[in-house]
Amino acid sequence: MAISFFANSYVAMIAMIMAIFFCVPSICAASPKILQSVEAAPGQGTDRIVRERQLVIGFDKNGDGWLNSEERLAARGYLESHIGIQQPQRFGKFASASPGVKISPEEIEPVHDPDLFAPGSFRTFFLDFAEADWEQQLAEFHGSDVDIPATMIVDGIRFLEVGAHFRGHNSFLAVPEGWKRGLALSLDFANHDQRLLGYRGLHLLNAYPDHSFIRGTLFLELARQYIPAPNRITSGS
Repeated sequence: MAISFFANSYVAMIAMIMAIFFCVPSICAASPKILQSVEAAPGQGTDRIVRERQLVIGFDKNGDGWLNSEERLAARGYLESHIGIQQPQRFGKFASASPGVKISPEEIEPVHDPDLFAPGSFRTFFLDFAEADWEQQLAEFHGSDVDIPATMIVDGIRFLEVGAHFRGHNSFLAVPEGWKRGLALSLDFANHDQRLLGYRGLHLLNAYPDHSFIRGTLFLELARQYIPAPNRITSGS
């Protein structure tokens, strides 16, 4: 199963006023992480307070540092019987999800700019998961240290065994199955030297609940002129 994402860093200055009013409060008042008490995976001892469910150490039977299909199946069984699967809490009404327009890597003109986040560039990310229930697996392992491997194609270049997991809290819980959720990608998930234009990790945001898709980028573009601010909004190197 293949899915595609688009990365565009084009900045429209006309919307900066919107960024000031809607982004400053969320930046200035960072939400604290909520610690959850969960059962430890086999081999981790008794219950403990953790920021994420540590499953790899208990189910990585071949010792390669990540879970293959068979190992993930065992971990999913453990989650279902010991912890329970976290279900999205839908806020508002969502229409039934339907597939978008199908495109293939051959239809996309490669971007040759060496800057992954160059203003005005528009890149397409293709992710191909080997298993048909990839979305269900991503949802079940949300909040854990388990990534689902995928083949990623960007600008005609194929990257093998890229780790993927759903990211975010409200942007995950409030968005039902079938709709776009944010993804965190680890290019060095299985191949430690693998990079995309120097980056080993990326965050592909779903812009929830920003329907303009540019609010965060606009705010940081303005903030950098006056205060220290991240240079990129979606990179995770």
